[in-house]
Amino acid sequence: MVISLRKLARWVQMVLLICLFSFVLFKMMEVVHVWIQPTDKYREPKGESLKVNSDFHFDQWRDDWAAEVIHRLKVFYFIGE
Repeated sequence: MVISLRKLARWVQMVLLICLFSFVLFKMMEVVHVWIQPTDKYREPKGESLKVNSDFHFDQWRDDWAAEVIHRLKVFYFIGE
């Protein structure tokens, strides 16, 4: 059996290039992921925003607390988180 060194060298070169480009693409995606990630995703929302899983204080009863809970569930299922 004859093994061509040129074909073997070409095959090794292609494998190394694929590994190199895969690594570079992975690192670029990692940088983009860190760049677009929010700084503090568990912070309390501001303004009219609604935090679905915030604590419910039973000492602060409202007249429409059931409607508020149902609204929070609707928002939770609408967002899909």
